[in-house]
Amino acid sequence: MTEANDTQRELIAFRIGAQEFCVDIMSVREIRGWTPATPLPRSPGYMKGVINLRGTVLPIIDLGARFGLPTTEPTARHVIMVAHIGGRTVVCWSTPSPTSCR
Repeated sequence: MTEANDTQRELIAFRIGAQEFCVDIMSVREIRGWTPATPLPRSPGYMKGVINLRGTVLPIIDLGARFGLPTTEPTARHVIMVAHIGGRTVVCWSTPSPTSCR
């Protein structure tokens, strides 16, 4: 007889262009509305700039540009997702209404 594994992993899905990606929901610290980023000179093309989140300066990464996917300019309808992954805090933006799944 085998025991059922009650451990479930909950993911949060978000869309970049036509692609859908998932991140472990326990890694996500915050999802908030789009805040215009302060551009940084001589930064890589995939870096939209930085934002000040409660006294912490965080870089905004355009994952679409980073992965070589088509990109769009962020609008007031986009969201910012702050996650702690691999010992680093990362901030990316995506289309609205991230969803969670198991």
